[in-house]
Amino acid sequence: MPEQVKVGVPENGQVMARRLVVQRGVFVGMSPIVNDDLYVEFRKGSGERTRHRVALDKGTRISTNTYFGRFAASYWQRWTTVTEVEASLRIESEGRFRVRMVASDIAGHRRILETRDGLGSSQVALTSPLDKFVDGGALWLEVDSLDAPMTIDHLEWTVAAPETVRPVSVAICTFNRADDCAETVAALASDATVRDLVSSVYVVDQGNDLVKDRARFVEAADKLGEKLKYLQQPNLGGAGGFSRGLFEATSEGADLADVILMDDDILCEPETVLRLNAFANMTVKPTLVGAQMMYLLNPDFL
Repeated sequence: MPEQVKVGVPENGQVMARRLVVQRGVFVGMSPIVNDDLYVEFRKGSGERTRHRVALDKGTRISTNTYFGRFAASYWQRWTTVTEVEASLRIESEGRFRVRMVASDIAGHRRILETRDGLGSSQVALTSPLDKFVDGGALWLEVDSLDAPMTIDHLEWTVAAPETVRPVSVAICTFNRADDCAETVAALASDATVRDLVSSVYVVDQGNDLVKDRARFVEAADKLGEKLKYLQQPNLGGAGGFSRGLFEATSEGADLADVILMDDDILCEPETVLRLNAFANMTVKPTLVGAQMMYLLNPDFL
């Protein structure tokens, strides 16, 4: 069973409904050239952030109404079978805190859906139906540390899981961009959860400056193991390279249906693989999803 499907057993021994993690709280990017405010914003006060943990000083407010932080409710309502989403997070504090689930509409107007006040360390969960986003809008969290410092981690957006969760394959086509491609593969390999849910990573090398000769690729290969498939062929262009990746991925077996086509020279955010795979598993029908990219020389802009 892939890592992102979680089954819990409460004290009474009854099995809880399975939950599919569709988005994790990520608070800093994979590179220092990326603005951390694309992940979480300090609206007042200050604190420190690491990849999956954020610390708030006393009197601080953070918001996940950011490019990587908000939950794209309108897309999930329009294209998937999901009718409700839950956001849960772990809080460590010796003081009072407040957590809000906030929504927007197509015009960006803000409305508070649910508020939880608490004292001390606890697990907090807030839910929202996906029934008011047909014309656009998103969901996000706002958290206040009212009278003491606090930390937040294990922030997850989850939905009721389907009976089976398909894995996903990644196909990368490359031509003489060996350093960039090796870094992209290394980024995929760096996230243990992503490694677990990925069935295969196909690198179709059509050049003569080979990716396999790079140290970063060798390091990634150690982590990915047999999941990493390195293929060499003549330069048949992007169409030929990605078609080879699709051919290989769809030859794995009837259970695999989802493939991500990924550029070789990107600054890869591995969290997107988890989110794309979760979305693909919940769509009403097989769907082609067009991705976005930030401008690498100015990562604040699409």
